[in-house]
Amino acid sequence: MPETPPRNNIFFPLTIVAGTLFAITILAVTMATLSDPRAPVAKFLNAYAGILIGVEVGAILTLGFLAMTVDRLRTLRENRLTITNPPEAETSTKGPES
Repeated sequence: MPETPPRNNIFFPLTIVAGTLFAITILAVTMATLSDPRAPVAKFLNAYAGILIGVEVGAILTLGFLAMTVDRLRTLRENRLTITNPPEAETSTKGPES
């Protein structure tokens, strides 16, 4: 019986997206400190950078733990199915070796 490929865990790509947004935000905050403080982006980041970074760190942690939890639960379920339904031993069609 052919094995079915495991389903993808949606939380891993979402964690990557959250991490990318975090990196972009950090770079934007760094550039805002070096740019004109009257610029609209600089004003926005000066006002809300802490909240943005906090939300993004929370999202990374939450999505990361969800990804690991889902992966672990799938592994345990697969192990439990393997134990209850062990694969059949392969029978050799060759005769005894000389």
